[in-house]
Amino acid sequence: MKILSVLLVVLFSVLLISCDQQKVNIPDSVKVSFEEMFPDATEVEWEMENDNGWEADFELDGKEASACFTINGEWIETEYEVEDLPETIETIVNETYPGYKIDEIDMVESPEFNGYEIELENGEEELEILVTRNGEIVEVDMNQDENELIEEE
Repeated sequence: MKILSVLLVVLFSVLLISCDQQKVNIPDSVKVSFEEMFPDATEVEWEMENDNGWEADFELDGKEASACFTINGEWIETEYEVEDLPETIETIVNETYPGYKIDEIDMVESPEFNGYEIELENGEEELEILVTRNGEIVEVDMNQDENELIEEE
């Protein structure tokens, strides 16, 4: 029984080491684009988003961030952790969604959008909204059973 226990511990250890040593094969074009955009990034972890894209989660200036790239190294989007909203935008969000509390804020930059992604909560109900830097709410994602997307005009 003692030998079996030792063998199981050794087998488990070998499995952990082999899983830890698996390398993610990130295309050079993606790595080069990332390093050019974020030369000061630390604690970079890569994940293949889908067949056409890669996402890097990293630390930048002590805050969490993520950036997405196509497999050809074309930048898609960057999200930065933000602690507080500008007062004018916070007022707009609070007036538009009374009863909701701001749960998480990210600054989003992409070729199509530059603004804030804000997660709101009201009890069990959750919303995720996109707000431009000018305070215009451009998209609302209701995180319910259907995960229905509603576009604001």
